Amino acid sequence: TSWGVKIAVTPDGEHIGVAFSERDTHSLIVAVLDREGNIVRTVNLTKYVEDNNLPVAKPNVWRGMLTIAANNTGFLVAWTQYNADIGGGSRVRIVLYTFIPINPNQPIPYNVSGNQWFWLFNGSYQYHPHATWYCTSAYCGWIIGYQFVSTGTSARVWLYRVNQDLVTKSTGIPIPMGRVASSEGTGVAVGVDVLSGFMFDRHTGYFAWVQRN
Repeated sequence: TSWGVKIAVTPDGEHIGVAFSERDTHSLIVAVLDREGNIVRTVNLTKYVEDNNLPVAKPNVWRGMLTIAANNTGFLVAWTQYNADIGGGSRVRIVLYTFIPINPNQPIPYNVSGNQWFWLFNGSYQYHPHATWYCTSAYCGWIIGYQFVSTGTSARVWLYRVNQDLVTKSTGIPIPMGRVASSEGTGVAVGVDVLSGFMFDRHTGYFAWVQRN
């Protein structure tokens, strides 16, 4: 039993990444397969924190809200954490992220200066993240976004450009979703949708964000 299954393929087509969260434990699990379907690496990030005694929050994926994106060296995974201490304060439903190298001998990075996984914005109520890798003649990096809504405001997607070091990132850019949220924060901001996604079309130079209401 699981929530939020997401899949990404490396640009060279050689590896597949599958990310999901266990319904009962809310653990975050990532499996890396080669093009023949053989498992190259499997990581339970919650257990990884315990086994390596890392000073970070054990992944506790809220309602299965997670995403995965790929470059040719590995997979970026982002998730909505139920709660975590960020910047000296306790946050709820905050987007965290890290990178899973394809090579099983390479460690999984975290924000050493903050003793936490990497995060986009130091605030609460960040719903269902999406991520994509993009590469042009001028820049290669990640775009990570999440849905945000508060009572009486329009629902928005916030997008961040994240460098390959995972620490350096842009200021968030708000994209209005054209809908006023309800007091419960339902609608486009909350929910697991395996058909939603985010991609960069290198031929046109456009990004596409797909979701259902």
